[in-house]
Amino acid sequence: MQLLFRSLILGIRRKARPAEGLAQRKMARAAAWLLWICIVSILSLPSVFFTFAQSVPAQNVWDLDDGTLKLFHATAPVQAVLIDMVLAWPVSTTFSSLTGIMPDRLLMTFRLFSAWLLAVLTTLSLDENCYGGWKLAWKVCQEGSEEHEKFTWKIFEEEILNTQRDICGFSSAFWFEDRCSRAIVGGLTPFWLKKLPVESNIELKTLF
Repeated sequence: MQLLFRSLILGIRRKARPAEGLAQRKMARAAAWLLWICIVSILSLPSVFFTFAQSVPAQNVWDLDDGTLKLFHATAPVQAVLIDMVLAWPVSTTFSSLTGIMPDRLLMTFRLFSAWLLAVLTTLSLDENCYGGWKLAWKVCQEGSEEHEKFTWKIFEEEILNTQRDICGFSSAFWFEDRCSRAIVGGLTPFWLKKLPVESNIELKTLF
């Protein structure tokens, strides 16, 4: 019985080592994927800039004028195409050689983020027909600002318009309406259409 007990203990210890190694490999793989998501999120910023520029007003807390926002909006599709065609595959293969993750999976994730995922999330957050987060960047919605006080109307003690409640409030009911889905399609379609001629021109130049 004593020999049997010892053999069982030794067997459990021997089996625990591969399990520990497997857990460490899974943790390393998860950390590698998190790092990759951070990398592709940074490289996919042009799609974020496009939706950001068409949602944020000119009177914003960062003092970005209308010309700067139009520049972001106009150049974002070109930047997105250049990053996708020049950097996507080399960065994916380099990261694959360092981590052992299949490069095609990395590339698929890269293009998922750069093509539409981050742009959709930005639209959901900022667009007026969705959550309406653009109001956080509007000077009128900054309590204590001069613009904020201009929109607060009272007649004697009767409050007619409350800026924070009536203008700067957020609505979570957009999940149950169709206006947000229409805003996503209407906002991102120009981004995709502007990318097509840029991709075609670059591909033609590489052929000749």
